[in-house]
Amino acid sequence: MEVMELLTLTAAAKSLGCSIDTLKTLVDQGHVPCIIARPRGDRLFTPEALEVFRRQHRRLPVKPGRRRFAPLNESVIGAR
Repeated sequence: MEVMELLTLTAAAKSLGCSIDTLKTLVDQGHVPCIIARPRGDRLFTPEALEVFRRQHRRLPVKPGRRRFAPLNESVIGAR
């Protein structure tokens, strides 16, 4: 039986040069295949799958995310 090398979500994101959230989005959109390990539901990646993704995409095919925090401005600061 052949042992397959698998990368964790953190290691795969670091390998692609993106954030963990971006990689999760790429998986959810079907751009990057992963293996779901039960019972925790961890996402594991093969180095081959990441290499195929790199060859197909020069840039990440994800639109920029939304801002998570509203910028502080005078009206917000004054309301405290």
